[in-house]
Amino acid sequence: MPAGNRGGFNPYRDRRGRWAAADAAPAPAPATSGGGGAEINAAIRAAAGRTAEPTGPRSYHGYAPALATALRDFEDRTRHNPTESGAVFAPDGSVLVAEKSGTKKQVTFKKAETATFKGAIVTHNHPTYPGSGDTAFSGGDVSMAIQHGVSEIRAVVGRFNHVLQMRKPGTQEPAEVSTEVALFDVLYDDSQLAGRLMARKGKDPETVAWVEQSIHEQNLTWAKEYGYVYYRENMETGEVEGYGHDG
Repeated sequence: MPAGNRGGFNPYRDRRGRWAAADAAPAPAPATSGGGGAEINAAIRAAAGRTAEPTGPRSYHGYAPALATALRDFEDRTRHNPTESGAVFAPDGSVLVAEKSGTKKQVTFKKAETATFKGAIVTHNHPTYPGSGDTAFSGGDVSMAIQHGVSEIRAVVGRFNHVLQMRKPGTQEPAEVSTEVALFDVLYDDSQLAGRLMARKGKDPETVAWVEQSIHEQNLTWAKEYGYVYYRENMETGEVEGYGHDG
C-alpha cells in the first residue's frame, strides 16, 4: 500500500507545524498485549453456526470458510514476493479486486477499485529487503483503512501476518475513528518514525530488528489511541501479540 512516509509529508514538523529534529520524537512505547473478547466472539460464532474454529494460524480464524481459504491462498503465494501485491475480498470470500502487482515499496489501486473498499478486507504483502525487516503497517496503510472504511486490512511478510480490524475490541461493532484527526495524526506519527528509522538505517541484524519492532510498536500505539484491533501472528511460532484481539 502507499507508504505514509513517502508522500512528501515533512518528517521534521511537530503537530503544530513547528520545526523539530527527527531525534526529538519520543521513543516507541514498549509492546504490550491487550484486551480481548473471546467469550463475546465465541457467542457470535455460535449464533452464526460456526461453533468451532479451524486448526492452523490464528489469523485465519473467525472468517467465512470461503474467505479464510481465499486469504490464505493469496497470502501464502505472495508473502515472499520481491514486490508488493494486493487484493480485495468481500466478507463472503468473493473477489472484489483481483490480484494487483506493484513495486518493491507499494501497490496502487485505482479510484474505481478503492470504491469497493468500504466494509471489505484488503490484503497485501510487504517485501523484505536489506534494512527493512518484516514490518507492519505504514501510516499510509492505516490512513487508507480509515479513509475508505475497510473492515480489515492485512499485511503479510516472511514471518508475520499483520491484521488491523476496524472494530471495537471485544465486539463486532465498527470502531468510531474521527477521520480528520486520525489521518493527520497517523501521517505525522509515521513521518516522525521515518526520521528515526533513517537515523538508524543499516543492514545489520540488530538495526533490522529495531526497525521491525519500532513499526510494530507504532501500530500498537495507533490501535490503542483510536480503539481498533491490531495484532501480528508469528507464522513460525504461532505467537500472537497486539491490542484488542480475541483470545
